[in-house]
Amino acid sequence: MILYNIKSITIMEKLYEKLTEDIKKIDINSIKNWSDDKVRIDIIQKQKEYLWVKIYLREEVDVNVGDEIVIKYLETGEELKTIFFYYGKKYEKMGLDVVVPIPVMHEIGDDEKILYVLVDQDDLNKTEDAATYIRTLFRQSKYYEHQLIKRSELIFTNSRTNEKLDYYDCVF
Repeated sequence: MILYNIKSITIMEKLYEKLTEDIKKIDINSIKNWSDDKVRIDIIQKQKEYLWVKIYLREEVDVNVGDEIVIKYLETGEELKTIFFYYGKKYEKMGLDVVVPIPVMHEIGDDEKILYVLVDQDDLNKTEDAATYIRTLFRQSKYYEHQLIKRSELIFTNSRTNEKLDYYDCVF
């Protein structure tokens, strides 16, 4: 058995009556016949999709938002240009006197040893002149494969400063 609130039923009835009255007031002769119109196509700018790489550095480096970071795989010589987007965040546990089932974290600022760089997915998926091995590292890419790679074979370089980034891990 379902019980309804009497107030909600009266409100719904009033809304229904209002809607019915509004529909009756519509002048049907003023409505344009849309079936006579031709199909209209508006071309809009293609939406960009980006994949990101998270780079864990051993020490802070001079990098600015918008800097071009080049990923180079030494075995094949292929390169992939990325854009530095933002730093990771630092967190600390909040000092609480009560026991909580999950750790409560508190953001305390940017961690300049964690870099996020972006790759345009269209650039990654181009068949000609593509970084065929590097694109297999991206989990969201249609070319993804499980790969084992040495840190010494994959180099990240800041194009603005020509500095090689000393990293200990990266996540594609």
